[in-house]
Amino acid sequence: MSMVGQKYEIARMRAELHRDNYRQLLRTLIFLNIVTLTLIAGIIYVIIFHPTPTYFATTSTGLVIPLGSHQEQQG
Repeated sequence: MSMVGQKYEIARMRAELHRDNYRQLLRTLIFLNIVTLTLIAGIIYVIIFHPTPTYFATTSTGLVIPLGSHQEQQG
C-alpha cells in the first residue's frame, strides 16, 4: 500500500470514529432529554394534584382524634 493510500485509510478510520462517537452522543442526549421531560412532567403532576394534608391528634392511649383546619374552627 502506498503512503497516500495509508493516509487515506487513516483519515477514513478517523472520520468513521468521529461519526460513530457523534451518533452515540446524540442518542445519549436524546435519552437524557426524554428523562428530563419525564421528570418535569412528574413534578408538574405532583404540584397540580397535591393531596391536602390530614391533621390529627392522639391521646396518651393511642386514640386518634381528627382535627379540622383553623378556618373551620372559627366558622
